[in-house]
Amino acid sequence: MAEKPCPNIKGCRLVKTDVVVPDPDQKEAYMKAYCYREETWRQCKRYQTKRSLWICPDFVLPDTDMTEDEIVDLYEKMEKKE
Repeated sequence: MAEKPCPNIKGCRLVKTDVVVPDPDQKEAYMKAYCYREETWRQCKRYQTKRSLWICPDFVLPDTDMTEDEIVDLYEKMEKKE
């Protein structure tokens, strides 16, 4: 499959900020593993979450094991605490 960057790369907070992953080495590893090839970014939980829910909370990492329902539940709990 041809190299094709993730369609969310320009707005993804993992890529654009240090909020999601503060460690620069870990951030770079995630980006190399998930952001630049279609076959890998389709497996990224951040991409999948954004596609399904139209948002992707900062706590979601590319390799998270959480389901979309678990992400929504945690997001709602965090929003209530604020």
